[in-house]
Amino acid sequence: MPSCECGFEYNEGTVVCWQCGDLLTESSVPVQSHTSCVLVCGKKQEIDPFKPALILHLISCFEVTFQEGEETITIPLDVLSTPVRIGRRDENQDPPIIPEVDLTPLLERHWDQRFRPPISRLHAALQMENGKPAIKHLVERTSKTWVRHSGDRRKHLLPLNLPLILKDRDVLYLGHQDFGLIKMRVCLL
Repeated sequence: MPSCECGFEYNEGTVVCWQCGDLLTESSVPVQSHTSCVLVCGKKQEIDPFKPALILHLISCFEVTFQEGEETITIPLDVLSTPVRIGRRDENQDPPIIPEVDLTPLLERHWDQRFRPPISRLHAALQMENGKPAIKHLVERTSKTWVRHSGDRRKHLLPLNLPLILKDRDVLYLGHQDFGLIKMRVCLL
């Protein structure tokens, strides 16, 4: 497995180091220190701060609450021309299941490993729908995906494989209502 300059090992295709936040390119150009989530896009690429992007700010992971901007995932909108899957990796499968947005490091830090995680391997997908970013739920299991639109008091359960257009400041809920949720706020640049 390749490793970052900080010593953290990562999967081939990972763009941002989960531990130190550096971009994993040949030039090792550092990004803002608060960017620490992993985005896998099939190949290494730099994130251009001047291109339109969707940023997911982690609000909470099960019982742990984060400051706004402490943990983020930045996805350029042009990457969403093909679906970007959110989930947890499973290297025991053949071939291994590695979603583009890998939540495994969060689960390793904040979920009791004795229990099955409430996040599916291929839980949801972000994609462009009619020129706007959208999310759709991918698995028919007990794990669910909800969206609470900005200004709305209740969250809406996503039906299987039906995309929902995302707006700025929407909140995504991934997981199981009773066992634990990962909450992320959508910011559109």
